Amino acid sequence: MHFEEIKNEVIQIIGSADGHFLTAYQICQRLQVTSVPLWEALVAEYPSANPATPMGEGTGRQYSPASFVANALKHFIATRSVPRLRQEILECEGVSFSGVDPGFTGNVVGIWAIT
Repeated sequence: MHFEEIKNEVIQIIGSADGHFLTAYQICQRLQVTSVPLWEALVAEYPSANPATPMGEGTGRQYSPASFVANALKHFIATRSVPRLRQEILECEGVSFSGVDPGFTGNVVGIWAIT
């Protein structure tokens, strides 16, 4: 899978947050609802050792759909291909995103907004 394949949907999700920051986990959770075929492709490309846990703690893998989304967003910032896309870092000790605990993040996660 290539970053450009998720660009439109991911940027639409971030844009609909009206300047508020979202994590890759939150973006993926919205993709599960708004872009089912894209979500299914991400899960197929980056499968979890535990299919009931597609991302976050308990996947048994370091790279997940959320990792891919985060790396794509970093790429869009580095290439300046999405105007006003911004990243910050959130300490996530004890934080859960609709039941998804961050995994392999070192207790920090990226958060993104279009400001």
